[in-house]
Amino acid sequence: MTELKEVDRLKDEFISIASHEMKSPVAAAKGFAQLLLKRMRSAGETANELELAERVTRQIDRMAELLEELLDISRIQSGRLALEREDLDLRPLVQEVADRVQMATEGHKLRLTTCDGAKVYADRIRVEQVLTNLLTNAIRYSPTGGQVDMILAVAGCEAQVSVSDRGIGIPHDKQPYVFERFFRAAEGGGGLGLGLYISRSIVEAHGGRIWLHSQEGKGSTFYFTLPLAE
Repeated sequence: MTELKEVDRLKDEFISIASHEMKSPVAAAKGFAQLLLKRMRSAGETANELELAERVTRQIDRMAELLEELLDISRIQSGRLALEREDLDLRPLVQEVADRVQMATEGHKLRLTTCDGAKVYADRIRVEQVLTNLLTNAIRYSPTGGQVDMILAVAGCEAQVSVSDRGIGIPHDKQPYVFERFFRAAEGGGGLGLGLYISRSIVEAHGGRIWLHSQEGKGSTFYFTLPLAE
């Protein structure tokens, strides 16, 4: 057990060091790519050449997102996941996230149901991160498209958000591991398998809860709650 714990510690240390060291060159590459794209537009380059440059920028953005996930893992493991809390009305935030995710997908229809009174004392950026994770996962694991429902409700002294898809679902034997690090519900799903682990850590740091209901072949519903602001 001592050896296993030491291996786990070294793994976490490697993730922390590697992600920090890679952040600077990725940021520099992004800056150069954006400058190149700006100059190509000014020079009147063809649409095909601009598309290639835009693809480079998008891939660098994706790499930056993956690095940020690794940095979040380091913060969580070391107890340094800081929250910048503020009075936050969830209704406009869930609407904003749903609109942004809908713009990025053509094969899925996002249906949003909200309510008034869902005001919390929370970190806006971190809650937005949880909402985005759940919505993008719902789309990723619904490869044939279809409807995705997001519902914001008030239940007792909590605000509750649910995201439901009609996708591939999660086998019953895998469901206990969904919120573990590096878990992916299906091979080829993309990502590092960190989104739900980070989401759980964010929700629990706010004093909330997160769970799921899923049936293989019929889809999944993820829920999370946050305490209402006093």
